[in-house]
This record gives sequence, structure tokens and C-alpha cells, in this order.
Amino acid sequence: MKIIKINSVIVGLTLLGMLLIVPIVSAQSDGVGRLVKETHYPARFERLGIINIIDRKGVVVDGVYISFSSHVQFMTPYDERSSLESFRPGQRVGYTLNKENQIVKLCLILKAKDGNS
Repeated sequence: MKIIKINSVIVGLTLLGMLLIVPIVSAQSDGVGRLVKETHYPARFERLGIINIIDRKGVVVDGVYISFSSHVQFMTPYDERSSLESFRPGQRVGYTLNKENQIVKLCLILKAKDGNS
């Protein structure tokens, strides 16, 4: 009877651990602008790329300058309402644009293997 209870606890803890790890790993880009899991991120991005330069007016991503909308929203996997200070050159991002081709959402994309951007 005790062996069955111990095995049940081990199985339960193992399943719980798997449930906690899967969202972290699956919250990465599938390579075509879609995110698999981050529910507060847009379903699609206009583009993914690496930040070259960033300031309060806009960002250069892969050599292309895009200005920020006056209502730009900065997001990280951990914070739906982040700030400009969360972003720096060398980080991978995805973004969405408005009709004026200004960024309305800038989202940090983490690398799957080490969690750093």
C-alpha cells in the first residue's frame, strides 16, 4: 500500500514538473512569425529580427528603422506591460505595425536553449 502511494506521488510530481516546463519551452517562435504559447503576445508578427539600435522614438531591426506609435506597447515573456528599458541591441524581437507602418507592439523573443535573448 505504501509503495503504491509513493509511486503515485512520484508520478504526480513528474507530471506537474512537465506541465511547468512545457510552456517555457513552447513560448518560442516557430520561425514564421507565430508564437506557440505566449498568450499575451500577438498571434502573428509583421517581422522578427535582431535589434541594432533602440531609443524612445524607434528601433533599428536588422538594419531597418521603424518608428514607434505614440501608443506603443512593450512586452516580454514575463511582462505584458514592460518598458523600453527591457530592450537592448542584440536581442531578438517580433513586432506588429499600424497603418502608418509604426510599431504598436514590440515583443522580446527568447532563445529556447538558454533563456537569454
